[in-house]
Amino acid sequence: MHLRPLVAVGLLALAAGAAALTAPAPAPADEPSPAPAPGTASSPAPGTAPSPSPEASPSSEASSAPEAPPTAVTITGAAVDPKVPSRVRVTLAYTCAPTGQPRSLNTSVEQPDPEDPATTAFGATRTSPTLVLCDGTPQAQTVTVQSKTSTWLTGTDSVVVTTLTDLGATPPAVADARRIRLDLPPVP
Repeated sequence: MHLRPLVAVGLLALAAGAAALTAPAPAPADEPSPAPAPGTASSPAPGTAPSPSPEASPSSEASSAPEAPPTAVTITGAAVDPKVPSRVRVTLAYTCAPTGQPRSLNTSVEQPDPEDPATTAFGATRTSPTLVLCDGTPQAQTVTVQSKTSTWLTGTDSVVVTTLTDLGATPPAVADARRIRLDLPPVP
């Protein structure tokens, strides 16, 4: 006889608990807060603003701290080396923050021969991590890519891809790819 009301109360408690777990948090009420406990500081009277604090709050300090620049890399140009036609000089611009984590800069160039579809010049290079300066300022670097298959053709489009990897950054890698017509560099 007493079992039926206990089961009903138990089911009601389970339903209320499940609803509390799945329901979004209630919005703050416009009711006044409860009175402070004895021995604690009282809150200001309604309608008055608190006096300004001479110290910055932690949230304003966090927002005023300089953020690390995002890791970025851009291919700014490419030209066939006039003295060694199997080399291409690729100029890059990049920025990365000092993280103390492993980093690398890889660049590749691919150029199909328009007269012979079976021939493709291809080369890649990896810049030594000690030469990849990550101090948060914009950097420029020229890398040399040696063709592993044939000499580079002037006046012909190529695909240039570069990837800057910095495992301590967010995102950990960025890349740029461009279609660039390879020519000899301009004569100074």
